[in-house]
Amino acid sequence: MPISLTSVLRETLSNYLLEKANPFTGNWLADAIRNAHTDYLRTILGNDSRYVVKGSAGQGRWAEIPWIAIMDRFITSTAQSGYYLVYLFSADMSRVYLSLNQGVTAINSLNGESRFDILLNKAQLYRSHIQLAPSDSTKIKLKGNWDYSALYECGNIISCEYLPERMPSSHQLINDLKRFMGYYHQLILNAPLELTPDDNLSIETKSKKLHLSIARNSSLSNRVKSKKGYRCEVCSIKFDEVYGDIGRGFIEAHHLTPVKDLDIGETRVDLEKDFAVLCANCHRMIHKLEDPSDVEGLKQIWEFNNKG
Repeated sequence: MPISLTSVLRETLSNYLLEKANPFTGNWLADAIRNAHTDYLRTILGNDSRYVVKGSAGQGRWAEIPWIAIMDRFITSTAQSGYYLVYLFSADMSRVYLSLNQGVTAINSLNGESRFDILLNKAQLYRSHIQLAPSDSTKIKLKGNWDYSALYECGNIISCEYLPERMPSSHQLINDLKRFMGYYHQLILNAPLELTPDDNLSIETKSKKLHLSIARNSSLSNRVKSKKGYRCEVCSIKFDEVYGDIGRGFIEAHHLTPVKDLDIGETRVDLEKDFAVLCANCHRMIHKLEDPSDVEGLKQIWEFNNKG
């Protein structure tokens, strides 16, 4: 059977509990999770060197919760820190989640119940920086007995659940992955940057992370609004015309170049060409387009649905 995202997820769901009864070293499924499955995800990402893809069924012994993670090098290259996308399989193999989640290893070293509160609070903060779809969930249930299971549950920022008996097509799974990559990029762009002590990141990459932090600060957003004004470029709403004084100066800046395509080392931006100003509704809707830079396309959709 040709490999697909559906077959990748089903292979672990169908075989993991059976293979856990066998020796870990040299096991075919553990090897597939580490290699063949991650290789396939890399092809979906276009083999973009910006991303690190890793899979794990355990280290020296079977893990309770196997996973396959996609990590942006500008945030982290290890599942131990930062935040990243990850497929998390429940301990009973009854489901798998696509989760935007947090590294839990460093926090786990704190011990005590505060670990869970820290992850829950950070997840809530991160969610405030993402324009979420109503169908996505803030809860996951991994049904494990080890601490890491509970830590992953608390670290979940946003997730999508898949059940073996109702597994979507590969086309839908890939669309979900692309949507979650969009969430990941929004978080990278909008959330406070975490310069974690990651030895796997080069000095050059850490420098680029600092440039990214500078380039996306709030003063840049204010400069965009001052330059382009406060009227939505799609629906033409100007909030003070509708709400009076409380709407004065209210608009959102939208970066027209996807974060994954930015030259991170370049801090100069064109306020006129690189950004659009959008109301909150249009800003949310443009991220539902296949091309989130297509302001004119969204405007045509709005005009078609608001004739007369």
